[in-house]
Parts: sequence; C-alpha cells; structure tokens
Amino acid sequence: MSAGDADIAVGGGGNAAIVAALTAADAGARVLVQERAPVHFRGGNSRHTRNIRCAHDTGDEYTTGPYPFAELRADLCGVGEVPSDERLAELTIRQSADAPAWMSAHGARWQPALTGTLNLARANRFFLGGGRALLNSYYRTAERAGVAIAYDTKVTHLEVDGEICTALHTDDGRRVRASSVICASGGFEADLAWLGRYWGEAAEGFHVRGPAYNDGGFFRELLDAEAQQAGEERGFHAVAVDAAARPRGLRDAHPAAAGDRGIRSAAAAPCGRGRGRVRARAVHRIRPRDLPDAVRPPRQPGALTWATPLRWWPITSEPPGAGSSSPTRAIRSSS
Repeated sequence: MSAGDADIAVGGGGNAAIVAALTAADAGARVLVQERAPVHFRGGNSRHTRNIRCAHDTGDEYTTGPYPFAELRADLCGVGEVPSDERLAELTIRQSADAPAWMSAHGARWQPALTGTLNLARANRFFLGGGRALLNSYYRTAERAGVAIAYDTKVTHLEVDGEICTALHTDDGRRVRASSVICASGGFEADLAWLGRYWGEAAEGFHVRGPAYNDGGFFRELLDAEAQQAGEERGFHAVAVDAAARPRGLRDAHPAAAGDRGIRSAAAAPCGRGRGRVRARAVHRIRPRDLPDAVRPPRQPGALTWATPLRWWPITSEPPGAGSSSPTRAIRSSS
C-alpha cells in the first residue's frame, strides 16, 4: 500500500490509535498508522499503563471476584464530577465487558490475579508485562494484518473539505489521502505553555514524565478546523507520587529553598500514568523544620520514615510553611 492510498489513515500510535487500526483491518480496510515517535518509544501514554477496569459479573483466572456495572459506574463518577455525557458513560461501561476477549484475540496477555494485603485484582485486570508489552503485542498483530506503520512521522496539517477530513500532511512533505481519518494522537500535556493557560504559573513546575511528543499539534489542527470541543481543560487523573524519588529531571518549584537539604513533596499534574516508580511533576523542596508537628518525621539517622497522609498541598508558587494545615499525601525523607 502506498503512503497516499489508504482507506483509513490513523494519526497517533497509542492504545486508541492501534486499536482503531486493528478494528479497521478486521473489517478489511487498508490502514496506515502515522506514529510520531520512533519505534522504541511507540505507544504514547499507553506504554506507561498496567491494567484496565471492565465490568464483569464473576471472577476468573485474572480477577478475584465480580465488578458489576453499577460499581464501575460509581467508581467512574467518584473520580470527579458526574460524567458530562451520561449516554457515552453507560455505553463505555457496558461494552467494557467485551474488552478482555477482544484484547486477547489481538495479542494481549494477562497477569494471573494476585492476592494479599494490597489486592487490586477484583476490579483491575493487569497486562502481563505492563503497557509496553501490550502495545508490542498489538503492533505485531497489526503488522501481520497488513497495517502499514510510519514511525517518526509528524502530522503537520489536515485537509478539510466542509466537515470531512480528506488528507493528512506530514513533516517529511508527504500528502496522505484517505477515505477516513482517525485522530488519536493524545492531548497537550507535554506543552507547558498550553497547560499554563489553565494552570497559570503552577504549570512551570510540572514535570512531564509521559511522551514528549504529546504537545497537542494534531489536537490544535482539529481545533483550527472548528472541531467540537468536549471535556475539561483542567481535568486530569492524579497518581501517587514517591517523594523520595531521585531528583534527576525534577525542578524545585520554589527557588528560595534550593540548596537547603530537605525532603520533597509533590502534587501530580495531567500526564497519565507512570511505570514503575512514579515521578513528581510539581515539586517543592521542604525543610523538615518547616513541616507541621503532626507530620514532621522523627529523626532517625540513616533511616527512611513516612508521615501519615492527610491530603495534598495545593499547587502554589509558595512552599508549605510552618503552621500549614494541609500536609502532603505522603512524605518520605532521610534525616
């Protein structure tokens, strides 16, 4: 298949993109995937994931018990406000029951359910090998199905005729014609200036630990073409933060504390999930003596200590000071 002759052109290379490509290939379409990242970084934020949640009425080898529709919906609503589109939420949850079978048929492998004190396997089904292994399996399946994949390929422009996108332009000068174009290239979480429109100065302290390729270029093209917007610009999925993670790649959000030996606290920001030990994005350097008495770690030379979690400090330009009533979720220090 030539680069300019496709039934379906997919912009992006993460889970949404490759699943769309596989579905189109199953239907007999000629598919071309345009992945901006090189082959070893393919997969977008999906490569940093590890599990899915899907409704199921009984447990199996990979889940320890039922996770019915009503409970999944309640968990979904508990993440933030109620779903902005109730019909879409219901459709997603009901069809999630079929997701594991489809995924297995396209190469996904699952980790047997684990038991113990921290048992997450009733509601979560874990990928064997994590998100990167899942994406590698999908890509191998796509290649066997004849899906053409162009790596290191950035979509720079969309040709739109009325309400129909008829072609893509890429950074190497190609014009890719297609009967249908699927835009699945992620958001703009790697563009701190864009995030700053909604977060202000706090965005300057965000540490992007997801793909640097998610700068919203494709998304901007859609907005310029007057695509309908949905969602909340400031909304995100926060993840746990290891405050004792090595500081390489992190920045102090408050320069006044630079050089003062202390501990790190963090507030998560919109960039998706992490792999292995997670890293903070907005980081404060905090001296133990500035902590409230309730969470100040005891002095134990050579030991690591934990403070009891209460709630996050808000993302601000000022570090939490003495007398603060908002201790961080988790504080880990060496003293």
